[in-house]
Amino acid sequence: MISVINTACVMMMMAYLVIRTRINLDILEKNAKKKDMILVAFVFGCFSIYAGLNAITVNIGVMSLRHSGPILGGLVGGPVVGLGAGLIGAADRLLQGGMVGSWKSAVLALLLAGLLSGLYSRYWHRNIGVKEAVGFTLAYEIFAAGLTFLFAPNFETAMALEKQVRLPLIIGNMIAVAIFFFFVDNMQEERRNKNIKERIEHELNVARTIQMSMVPKVFPVPPEISELEVFAVLEPAKEVGGDLYDFFYIDENHFCFVIGDVSGKGVPASLFMAVTKTLIKAKSGPGIRSADILFRTNNELCQGNDESMFVTLFCGIMDIRTGEIEFSNAGHNKPYVHRKDGQVQMLSLKQGIALGVMEEFPFQNETFALSPGDALILYTDGVTEAMDNNEEMFTEHRLEQKIAQTGQVSARGLTQAIVEEVNSFVNGAPPFDDITVLVLRYWGCAGDGKNA
Repeated sequence: MISVINTACVMMMMAYLVIRTRINLDILEKNAKKKDMILVAFVFGCFSIYAGLNAITVNIGVMSLRHSGPILGGLVGGPVVGLGAGLIGAADRLLQGGMVGSWKSAVLALLLAGLLSGLYSRYWHRNIGVKEAVGFTLAYEIFAAGLTFLFAPNFETAMALEKQVRLPLIIGNMIAVAIFFFFVDNMQEERRNKNIKERIEHELNVARTIQMSMVPKVFPVPPEISELEVFAVLEPAKEVGGDLYDFFYIDENHFCFVIGDVSGKGVPASLFMAVTKTLIKAKSGPGIRSADILFRTNNELCQGNDESMFVTLFCGIMDIRTGEIEFSNAGHNKPYVHRKDGQVQMLSLKQGIALGVMEEFPFQNETFALSPGDALILYTDGVTEAMDNNEEMFTEHRLEQKIAQTGQVSARGLTQAIVEEVNSFVNGAPPFDDITVLVLRYWGCAGDGKNA
């Protein structure tokens, strides 16, 4: 029994190498070509030969695990592969000779092992797993015992042989088949998981493309307007993220801009971000102030918000004729103002609550003005809370320093300088949060004093 089990384990370790090949994957998925099926039949036939070479001598005969090769071939590849493996094993057994009754029953048993297992595989309309394969092996070994009695010279000889070899053969072949299909099940599960992962990754990439198409990417905005220059960058921490920015003209003199950060990450945050962005634009219009936009958007987001998601958001409306900005804040990071003379100051503002938290919350309007050459820098907390490999944060202090060091450059130049500084600081550490920066540089009437 120990020798039989040892042989079964060695054979199945060999089988493990076989099932990792591309050909075997094609066989399992019913996509194999004829030449591949011939090769697989030969491989499983060699298993039968190997089992014969490791046959164990008993008092009145030998026993081996020859049946496992054709059985595995049939269960995996169907009747053609199973019968092919059985023919190879039978030819080898025929060359071994022995008592007439003994070799006849052995040869026939090998042929039928491949054929019947292949037919079982073909007409079993579900995937064959460990239980089904072991069950078939047990049934076939009992059937093979009947062949021994059919071809043995007398009942007593057959009974004596079966008492010695049949139980170890049943156990050994069942162990061999069980180990093999355990490997097959794991490999197929691995394959399914890989396919699922690839499908999810593809869907997330599509979602990322859709999400990124929702934020403006044409700069400056628009080209014929010389009073104002705008540039923004959004880098999601995952395939899709919850940060957002948007800008649009309410009328020919008033330019609305927003930046926001949705709680959480991934697909739920991206969907909430899309809804928020759509509502902001829908609730704005000539004569509508920023606080009213936030008030109306907040009430809509609170409706049916069972997941208790929220979004911090800064909304401003600039009069491009004067540089005056009327704004309202919903719990978002305080922006910076970079004055033409080089001073950098954090904008003082009242902190309203995030959108989606409390219905009917009264947001407040505030105002400040940009002079020609001044810039307004808005960002999400993914910038200031970005961490390096030592888990040290970028902080508002580093952001302020970078703005001051960059000087009077274009909105594009300042935005890119900030993002590059954050990425350099992080230095390859896994992203903690989405990174979004939006810069508005006001040039005044007809772009007076505009830098290249």
